[in-house]
Amino acid sequence: MRRAAAYRRVHALALAMSLSLPACVAAQDAPSTFDVNEYVVDGNTTLPALDIETAVYPFLGPGRTMNDVGAAREALQKAYQARGYQSVVVELPQQQVKGGVIRFQVTENAIGRVRVEGATYRSPRDIRDAVPALCEGEVPDFAKAQQQLTDVNRRGGAQVVPVITPGRLPQTMDVTLKVTDTSPLHASLEVNNDHSVNTPELRTVASVRDDNLFQKGHAASFTYIVAPQHRDAAEVFAGSYLVPIDSEWSVLASAYKSNSNANAVGGTTVLGKGNAVGFSVIRNLPTHGEYSQSLSMGLTRKHFDQNISLADQTSKSPITYIPLNVAYQGQSIGDTTVSTLAIGGTLGFRAGGSNAAEFDNQRYKARANFFYLKLDGGHTRTFESGYALAGRLGAQLSNSSLISSEQYAAGGQSTVRGYLEAEQTADHGVIASVELRTPSIAAHLGTWVNDWRFHAFVDAAHLVLMNALPQLVDPAHPAAGSTRVTSYDLSSVGLGTRFQIFNVATGAFEMAYPFKDGQATRAHDTRIHFSLKADL
Repeated sequence: MRRAAAYRRVHALALAMSLSLPACVAAQDAPSTFDVNEYVVDGNTTLPALDIETAVYPFLGPGRTMNDVGAAREALQKAYQARGYQSVVVELPQQQVKGGVIRFQVTENAIGRVRVEGATYRSPRDIRDAVPALCEGEVPDFAKAQQQLTDVNRRGGAQVVPVITPGRLPQTMDVTLKVTDTSPLHASLEVNNDHSVNTPELRTVASVRDDNLFQKGHAASFTYIVAPQHRDAAEVFAGSYLVPIDSEWSVLASAYKSNSNANAVGGTTVLGKGNAVGFSVIRNLPTHGEYSQSLSMGLTRKHFDQNISLADQTSKSPITYIPLNVAYQGQSIGDTTVSTLAIGGTLGFRAGGSNAAEFDNQRYKARANFFYLKLDGGHTRTFESGYALAGRLGAQLSNSSLISSEQYAAGGQSTVRGYLEAEQTADHGVIASVELRTPSIAAHLGTWVNDWRFHAFVDAAHLVLMNALPQLVDPAHPAAGSTRVTSYDLSSVGLGTRFQIFNVATGAFEMAYPFKDGQATRAHDTRIHFSLKADL
């Protein structure tokens, strides 16, 4: 193949836009068939020469027609679009075919001005700099621009939408980045009755967070959980700090201190009295349409205290260890569906913590070099009628007996309703839930109601305990003998309602009917769960 003239200069730009292409103008005196020895592309500064040659090569040779030339133009146009240069137009000017040379004229529409409008809490300069593909004077690569805008919107607290208008100068376009943002500072106060065994019923949860510290996207949060009826019975302090390195990498530091055997922190059940400090590296993976994903890896130093009682004697059995956690998270949000996926693995090490004897003292045959896999997934589908069906599935699989702070927990508002928080724990387990939600009745109640729905649910869990020790059938009558319990089953059905009012207050009330006995719950004893929360 002979050379296809091209001049190259690579520029980045991001956004998505469609341009109608002008029809090619064929020469009046072109013969019906002719030889095409070369395509010369005038005006190109963006597309590599190899891409041009690859696009037009199939349309070289003898016996060609204007249909072949038109197909070559279309192929070249598609090559620009594949590279993200959707503002580039390829034309076939009027010409005489001489020496088998066909000339294409490329018009590269560049960015004229870039403005940011509507930013109240975010720095306009930071928003503009976060989308380098939309650089003034450059031909935009809209594929890169779209990815960069996705990264900007991923931070939360702001949505940036580009608007393209014709520029003041010929062959230019102006871009306005319209921003809808909210205050990065958030605070909330919640009261609920999601409590663990042998602790007071009520919990108060206060939290505060800032999602854009120093205008750099740093995010800090602090959560305080307490049993207001008896603070010494349950109290948790938790905090985190996220530092974005760039659009792909970030570092997360987190810590908590708990004096309760079980508490829910940010949707996660924390087991054990003690403290933990961890550091993680997070990598935002490429998005695929509506699907976003991330991968994280981190180390956490954990220390827990436990008292072991035998007859009238109580001995302390503290444990310290530093597990490695690797986790994958994915999320897809569509017009009528929301899907989430989380897969994680946790690996314990012998080094840096308690020895094998201390682990065995905490739990029979527990090992310092433990390993388990954890899975959580959910899917919600909203139908045209307004009804929605939501499903949730979680599981854990371990290679050995686990100490209590690493066991899989079932029971409570976030797992199996009708039971207390973390009422049963074990090494392996599966938790499932199905929920049918009604359409919102907010439109019938007034403007003060933002959302109000009712739902029915079925929850269930099956837990398996490895190396279970014998236990008395009836502690009050030792002569009744002992038994070895290796599995637990929890299940319930129920009805509930959730609402949001005045744009700041949310609430949930649920009545659950358990079918199986738990550690503290008796089968067929109805339990009421409630939660009231105000976003300040």
